[in-house]
Amino acid sequence: TSRDAAPVLWINGAPVSLQNGDAAPPAAAGAQGLTFGAYADGSAPWHGWLEGIALRSTATEEKDAQAAAQWWKRTLAARKPIPRTVVEAKVLKAGRPKIPRDLGAYSRSWTASLFEQIKLVSGPDPGKTFTVARWSILDKTPLADSPAVEGTTIRLELEPFAAYPGMSSEDGSAEVCPDGALPDFLDSAPVKFPGAAPR
Repeated sequence: TSRDAAPVLWINGAPVSLQNGDAAPPAAAGAQGLTFGAYADGSAPWHGWLEGIALRSTATEEKDAQAAAQWWKRTLAARKPIPRTVVEAKVLKAGRPKIPRDLGAYSRSWTASLFEQIKLVSGPDPGKTFTVARWSILDKTPLADSPAVEGTTIRLELEPFAAYPGMSSEDGSAEVCPDGALPDFLDSAPVKFPGAAPR
């Protein structure tokens, strides 16, 4: 294919036309690149997860795309769901987030804070006190609700930090965690970018 040929998108083993506005929003004039998830400026909020993405410079055969999709369906069906807890908790000790210029090669960072449970809304009981990692910088942009403010009560959507092994290799601040331990939980609630339109 030529350099100017439109890319071909396969989702779950089926080709999707990039001319369809539902499949891909129109690019701004002169824009280049590919964005997965929400835009850094908060103009397109998105909450979810992406896995099994492959970018190839050569054409993909339909049988190969379908085989890959079937493998992922079997893999996901066999995967145990991650337990989620929704809780209202008070910030006992707020972690100190980093600033973008201190991240070096990283583009994002999380900050752990110490919380006290006020009300268990749903899911397994996390205990009376626990540490929680929350994203504080994404795409070199400090988030609007970071850092947590000591003494305030917020709603958290908790998942075990250990369920995301890749998080330990992300940049983070765990100074509130005892003896250099990793946080107990990750807050999986949607993040807020500065200046994002209210939803």
